[in-house]
Amino acid sequence: MAHFFKKLDTEKGAKLMLSNSDPTNENPKDDFFEKAFAGYHIVKVSANRAINCEGERRGKISELLIVNYPDKQ
Repeated sequence: MAHFFKKLDTEKGAKLMLSNSDPTNENPKDDFFEKAFAGYHIVKVSANRAINCEGERRGKISELLIVNYPDKQ
């Protein structure tokens, strides 16, 4: 996924936005996205989840938005 994102950015000049559930919701030490998308703008936003096999785990979670605009970090 990161390879394709970078290819579209560098070779095509596309404006890109990627969203993904933040893995630190489950493992606070998980830095996969920070490493894979180093140099891109990564924002954590709060998202509501109404579906989960465990009812008590429904609710707000952190979601990642990764963009190659407005500026790279």
